[in-house]
Amino acid sequence: MKLYGTVVLAATLLGCAGFEKVPEPEVSTEQKDLARRLAVRIYSSCVSGKYEALGEGEAIPEMREALAPAKLPATCDAIKKEFGDYQSLDYAETWKPRSGSLKVFRFRGHFSKGGDAPEIRVIMDGVKLSGFWLKPWNDVLH
Repeated sequence: MKLYGTVVLAATLLGCAGFEKVPEPEVSTEQKDLARRLAVRIYSSCVSGKYEALGEGEAIPEMREALAPAKLPATCDAIKKEFGDYQSLDYAETWKPRSGSLKVFRFRGHFSKGGDAPEIRVIMDGVKLSGFWLKPWNDVLH
């Protein structure tokens, strides 16, 4: 399975720091819901073909560029070929680097071709999207 996503500054920071799982009572419901809404919006646009630009208040500049409406069709086509149409996602867990303010929200994605549910990883820096991946699920965060 290929890795689909946008790796930005968050990847560098996360790769250098170890991770720790955030206990569920400590997970911000607001931030988790925002991560979910962004992921659903992006993947739903793959199904509808109606691509919307992310706003300044929603994502860091690198993510707005990487997920620009002109770039999404090619990414969506590749995802559709491998997984089929996006159907839904289920929240799984939240992690954070041992240092820094980023939060890693992990969801299991469901697509029309079925099979093992891949990970939809949404990295948030406060209220801004700073990383977004679709990758094979692994119980250990990599």
